[in-house]
Amino acid sequence: MPLPPSASPTTDALAPAQWLGLIAIGAVLWILVILLFRAVDSIGGFAGLGPALFYALLVPGTVPLITATRRIVRLRRAQTLLAVAVVTASASLLDGTALAVIPAFYGTHPLAASATLLWGVGVALSLAVWMGRARLGG
Repeated sequence: MPLPPSASPTTDALAPAQWLGLIAIGAVLWILVILLFRAVDSIGGFAGLGPALFYALLVPGTVPLITATRRIVRLRRAQTLLAVAVVTASASLLDGTALAVIPAFYGTHPLAASATLLWGVGVALSLAVWMGRARLGG
């Protein structure tokens, strides 16, 4: 008799410790991103061509974060999208609260920081789809 889907060893479900680890990673990344935004803002990175460069650099900068997250939380490739969704949800909830309550926390350009956050979430989720896909031929 086959196992029910929730008990299958190939399920993409996360263990409770993985959930907690991913939420914690989201919170840590949230703090690190705020520090990054403040540094970028202090050198004028949210003006002129700065945002375009910053957006472009977020793509290759996000790949190692996803790879490290998979290793830290011991994820299978098929769990990548779910894991990145949990991390980005955790960080996004903190961002939404902080942006509403203390926008100056993000530097002198909180609107630019907000737009960059949205871009970063989209990049992370798009990369998670790509990085979590099954390998060709097996």
